[in-house]
Amino acid sequence: MAALISLCYNLLLRPLGLLLLYGPGLLVVRIRRNLFARHGDLRRLRRELAKRPLPESSADRPRVWLHCASMGEYEGIRPLASALKARGCVTILSFFSISGMHNLKPDHGFDQVCFLPLDGWFAVRALVRTLRPDVFVVTKHDLWWNLLRRLSREGCALLFINANYHNRAHFDRRLLRGFYRSLLGRFDGIHPVNALAERRFRALLAGTPAAERVSALGETRFDRVLERMRAASGAEMLPAQFASGSTVLVAGSTWPRDEAVLLPAVARAREQYPDLRLLLVPHEPSVSHLDQSTALCQRLGLSVLRLAEFEAGTPYTNQPVFLIDRIGLLAGLYRVGQLAWVGGGFTTGVHSVIEPAAYAIPVIFGPAHHVSQEASRLLAAGGAFEVAEESRLRQLFDLMLGEPSRRLHHGRAALKVVEQSTGATTRILERILACGKAGPC
Repeated sequence: MAALISLCYNLLLRPLGLLLLYGPGLLVVRIRRNLFARHGDLRRLRRELAKRPLPESSADRPRVWLHCASMGEYEGIRPLASALKARGCVTILSFFSISGMHNLKPDHGFDQVCFLPLDGWFAVRALVRTLRPDVFVVTKHDLWWNLLRRLSREGCALLFINANYHNRAHFDRRLLRGFYRSLLGRFDGIHPVNALAERRFRALLAGTPAAERVSALGETRFDRVLERMRAASGAEMLPAQFASGSTVLVAGSTWPRDEAVLLPAVARAREQYPDLRLLLVPHEPSVSHLDQSTALCQRLGLSVLRLAEFEAGTPYTNQPVFLIDRIGLLAGLYRVGQLAWVGGGFTTGVHSVIEPAAYAIPVIFGPAHHVSQEASRLLAAGGAFEVAEESRLRQLFDLMLGEPSRRLHHGRAALKVVEQSTGATTRILERILACGKAGPC
């Protein structure tokens, strides 16, 4: 079965994918940049290793290769990367997306960083033999057939961490079940984020030895959220009087469709609760999105001050909306909020709900949240609310703004979910170290 899948993958599916990437895909700026950025990366890697070879590995100092699809996945495993380094491991980091490589800070602490090739048989073999890892760890997703087969053949232990199996996962698609059963069967450990995902992976792999290698260890992203919360900054750049004596709603990672529901409800709520203020943090603060958000606010009678304007010297004159026009600040900004709206629930799927929950504030989002098990857990615990239309949001505002004690109750429920979910970093670290030693892991 594996041989047939490999034949179909390498002779049909992969060539078709490359044809699309290097054909119509080149018309898409993001795809074009990703393709050109990884060109010649293996030659660069070999030159760097010739000048500064990787330290030799041992049973007490394994060579661990961490792979992330992009920067978002990397953020979730940063506590794990730091813990591996503290234990003396040789660490390698790879990305598939250009976003990871371009946003990685110079003081990342890894012994080597590289792109993952486009899963070509020869390219993958060359990269694996160049890096010679003892343990390969992939987080969340981004599973590649040729890469995993080559790593397994070279005797590298394979771990799949932070694995999620939600209602719309690709694993459940009928035509792909055989492919994923064979692919996942190569892992020495599959570690889902919770017990529900564990049961689903076990059901998918039923009847194979891999089913016994599935065990939920939690999600390292919860540890990262608490770590960022303790060190987060950004709130100090707001006007001092913005949050003073006010109820602040922090709307993070918003899309235009979020704002079409959120902003009219805020304007209506301010008629009854004039101390309500909105800290608006768009997901992609492009010029067009910022202008669109500002125009909608003004039509609703909500005056706006942008962060760039405030930093340039424009005074704050009690504008009810403060618009953040750059990325990288959201985690710290939730600190000033008493309510949170998390965007994406009307488009691709709700973004991270963990950050606001960690600050013990109730979380609100749109109906597209089924890919986020954290959102489902918050809903079940009473720490979050789903909103599909403006009228429902106005009802929530009456509930939360009119009864502060109720708001505090739901906020504590949100925080409890986060606190009960920490500790995955330690469990996964011990699993990796066990795989790095001689013998089975």
